[in-house]
Parts: sequence; structure tokens; C-alpha cells
Amino acid sequence: SSTQSALRAGAGLCKLIVNEKYVNFYKLHIMEEMILTYKNIKDFISTFENQKCNTVVFGCGIENKAINKRILTFLLTKKINLVLDAISFSLIHESKNEFFDLLSHRTETTVMTPHAGEFKRLFKISNNKINDCLNAAKKSNSIIVYKGNDTVIGTPEGLCFIHKESSPYLATAGSGDILAGLIGGFLAQKIDGLTATRLGCYIHSRCGKNLGAGLTAGDLVKEIPSVIKTMIDHN
Repeated sequence: SSTQSALRAGAGLCKLIVNEKYVNFYKLHIMEEMILTYKNIKDFISTFENQKCNTVVFGCGIENKAINKRILTFLLTKKINLVLDAISFSLIHESKNEFFDLLSHRTETTVMTPHAGEFKRLFKISNNKINDCLNAAKKSNSIIVYKGNDTVIGTPEGLCFIHKESSPYLATAGSGDILAGLIGGFLAQKIDGLTATRLGCYIHSRCGKNLGAGLTAGDLVKEIPSVIKTMIDHN
């Protein structure tokens, strides 16, 4: 679902890199995406280095395994935009010092999209969500999307935005993957990190509001073009 939302956000080409053990599962679900496989970390690095890639969405649909920790370590050293979601936070939690050091040296855009449970595994929490988000952004050298019905976006430079157009119907499985894909899709078009993040959050929520109760992640993907068209028509 993250790959489909990236394409609908306007990414020209989307490649799904999966372990060869799971390729038959993914073949049943992909449509316009290209699928690439790897056997081990050496094979992954070789496959990745042979691609022209400026943005990676990492963490969706994977498991908390040693090879994924090594892949994340590798990706954090590359000059690419990164959107980190889902299992990314479990991997970082296991080796916080190592990963925060890697994050601190990154020069390209990193966007992290944790919900409250994921956030508190990595960062200190208080009764002030805005301060917590800003502190997390500075600590991780990343744009933080602290998700919830009062989503807060914070940047390492200290900018903060509160996303007021939330929808309770977005609390459904796969919804977060759609948001990560949207942000990644905009980053892939060389839109700056903060704008890409704000656009992703707005479109994601607008899709949720338009669809209402009973929506699924698949419904959100299909609604993206309509929301983007409305935004263009109103400008």
C-alpha cells in the first residue's frame, strides 16, 4: 500500500525490494510497481547500488530481524531521502545509540512517522506533545510526524506544525503505510522535506474525511487522485 500511494502522489517509478523468500506473496499484490529480490545483505547492497534511487520508504511490511537491522544501518549511510515507519522503530529501539549517531550525520532528509506507542519507545514523553516532538526531531536530526488525532510535525530546526484536520477513521490497519508512501512519493519528486511531509499529512487526512466510516487502506489509495485534483483545481 505504501508503494501504491507513492505512485499516486506522483513518483514516476516505484521499486519494491523484498527478500526472495517472500516474493510470491508480493507478486499477488503489486500492480504497477517493479519488484526486486535479494538473498542476503550483500545481495541487497548490490541490488540497491545498481538502482537510480533518491528516496526510500523503510519499515512497512517487514519483520524485526537482524538482516533488516543491517539494511537500515546501510540505508542511513546513503545520500538518499528516507521515510522511516513501523518496524524501523523497533530496530532503532534495540540499538538507540548506534542509530541516533547514524541519524545525526545524515545530510539528506529523514522523516520518521511514529504513533504514540512507537514514539515513547525512542523518545522521552511528557504532558506536552509539541515539546516532545520538537525534542525528538532535534535528537534524531529528522522531521518527526508524531501521529494521532492531534498530529504534530516537528523539525530539527525547531519549526512546529499541528495538523488539525484529523479523521478517527484513519485508525485502521495499513493507514500509516499510506502516509509513509505519500511522503516518500513527494520526496522522490524533489519536494523539500517539510513540504512533502505537510502535503502527505493533509492529503492522508482529507482522504479519511472524504471516505468516512468503514474505510480501508485500499480505499485511501484510490481516493488520493481525487483529493490532489481538488487541491489543484482550487489553486
